[in-house]
Amino acid sequence: MSGLNRRAFLKGSALGLAAMSATARLTQAAESPFGPFKMGMQTYSVRNWKVFDEVLQKATELGLTHLEFWNGHMPQTTDAAKIDEMKKKLAAVNIKPAAYGVVNMGADPKANRAVFEFAAAMGIETVSVDFDPKSIISLDRLCEEFPNIKLGIHNHGPRSRYQTPDDVLNCVKDHHKNIGATADLGHYIRSLVDPLEVIEKLKDRLYGIHFKDFKINDQGKETGEAIPGDGKLKVKETLALLKKVNFQGCLSLEYESNPKDPLPDMKVALERIKAAIKEL
Repeated sequence: MSGLNRRAFLKGSALGLAAMSATARLTQAAESPFGPFKMGMQTYSVRNWKVFDEVLQKATELGLTHLEFWNGHMPQTTDAAKIDEMKKKLAAVNIKPAAYGVVNMGADPKANRAVFEFAAAMGIETVSVDFDPKSIISLDRLCEEFPNIKLGIHNHGPRSRYQTPDDVLNCVKDHHKNIGATADLGHYIRSLVDPLEVIEKLKDRLYGIHFKDFKINDQGKETGEAIPGDGKLKVKETLALLKKVNFQGCLSLEYESNPKDPLPDMKVALERIKAAIKEL
């Protein structure tokens, strides 16, 4: 084979492989067992594994293609080389860093800007946040400057400043449309708020979900975290409502129990989610 023909052959082969790879990705997306949802996990669930590569391996084992990264696994950085390395590792296993957090934001505009700049560099769509409502003017301006990044206020359960969906709505009222909620369904259960009510109220500002469950006894007391479906969370009804409101954010399974070996329980949860989605 001549040098010219060989170059043409290699070029054609490369194009063919690229096309096959693109087709495979499209087929994989079309056949996703999670239907319309960007199913992922909050990587705090696997906090016992500290190395970035280990987290990706756990996500792959669970069959997930989206992640909400805990900053212990993806430290915020301005180092372009480190950002590029993380992005290459993510691309190699077809995982998207859809969300990030939970990040505490305050009155320092420079610190807030650094969060947005990091999210933009990584291609992160939603940053789960907690902030003093007094700092929202700074965040309004940054949301205007970075229109592809949404902020999701994370509720931390009973006695937190965002204990109910109304607390979130009162905060974001009259502010930038990209400031909304990352609803931790488990913490809402702990606050004795029905997750279905949460989704219905926050639907237009719902940018992230922590899919989590807790048990509540007859006296209204929390008795511990549960595999989703074993506590108060109605898995099928929750997914049906998320589909109805056209939820587009990362549906992040979060499981904080059994940190040394959470994957078996997380696999049970994911199988329940798959089964429910089939019935939608």
